[in-house]
Amino acid sequence: MGKIKVLHVLAQRPKGGIGTFLKNMQANIDTSKVQFDYIICDSDETGEFDTFVEKFGSKVHILSPLKSNKIFRYISEVDTFFKTNGSEYDIVHGHLSSLGVIYLSIASKYGIKHRVIHSHATRLSDKRLNEFRNFFTELPLKKAANIYFACSKKAGEHKFGKKNMDNNKVHIINNAVDVNKYRFDTEKRVKLRKELNLEDKIVIGNVGRLSNQKNLLFLIDVFHRIYDKDKKAVLMLIGDGELFTTLKNKVDSLGLKNAVLFLGKRSDVDKLLQAMDVFVMTSLYEGFPLVGVEAQCSGLPCVFSNTITKEIKVTDGCEFLSLKETKELWASKILNLVRENSGRNQAYKLVANAGYDIKKEAEKLQRLYHKIMEKN
Repeated sequence: MGKIKVLHVLAQRPKGGIGTFLKNMQANIDTSKVQFDYIICDSDETGEFDTFVEKFGSKVHILSPLKSNKIFRYISEVDTFFKTNGSEYDIVHGHLSSLGVIYLSIASKYGIKHRVIHSHATRLSDKRLNEFRNFFTELPLKKAANIYFACSKKAGEHKFGKKNMDNNKVHIINNAVDVNKYRFDTEKRVKLRKELNLEDKIVIGNVGRLSNQKNLLFLIDVFHRIYDKDKKAVLMLIGDGELFTTLKNKVDSLGLKNAVLFLGKRSDVDKLLQAMDVFVMTSLYEGFPLVGVEAQCSGLPCVFSNTITKEIKVTDGCEFLSLKETKELWASKILNLVRENSGRNQAYKLVANAGYDIKKEAEKLQRLYHKIMEKN
């Protein structure tokens, strides 16, 4: 069998979890046996994602930016792409569910037998109107695709149904990390905390897009209670997004301006995790948040909202709390975890043994692609 060519279909240049997942896989899969290419609906300008994947010999095909009133343009461009380039690819691997029925059906039309749809979330959207729309657009998706992937059991059941999960028709591809990159390092921690003037602080951290899904207004209210209990507390928010101004105004109105760090989008999350004392996610929903594995790999105690799949729990230092619980309870639990935290050096081994080592997971995905091709 020659090199397998896989085309990944995305909405736009990926940010956050999906982008990290793809870059991790791209960097660890055997490129002599599997080639990844990408379709992205975005501007023609080259982005950081393009630069990264092109180092591994991948091509990035750019279509026009997605707009709800330009659906026929999307159909036309996808049809033209597969008519011209479809014969190059063995597998189409879709990460854009809402339009999956379009591009997967067109891929089938031009002879691509193996069509994957990959579930990365447990809700269709964080906007009710979009969720209602996506429910109907995704109804035919299970027929347009003939192979199902998911990042977790919960994400698999959401997209493909419990019956398909129980019948082993959904392949779980773990959101894995480079465990050596994220393992705890005392020297890095001391250096970074000194640079950020955090040497005597209790650092509560969150990494993610500043969006409704991440429920950060709730987190800021929780942190307000923490700060009332201990003035050494600092909240570190890593990420950018549409709610930056809203969140900043909230912080200012609570008198927390000097206690909340907005660090924006960063390429050194692995180092920043070392500087934290506890990691908190208050998300309304998640498929399987990769950053939760990264945090545990660095030995951090974690507090997750109970809307996040329990599969994320790898180490013992994890708590799940209902968003219906009081913010006072959240604050107490977070502070207790900080005080109970003892030793972070061995956590990366637990993460690797639980199946979240990217090298092993990339090998698993590669074997799965080969198994798919053998069914020709």
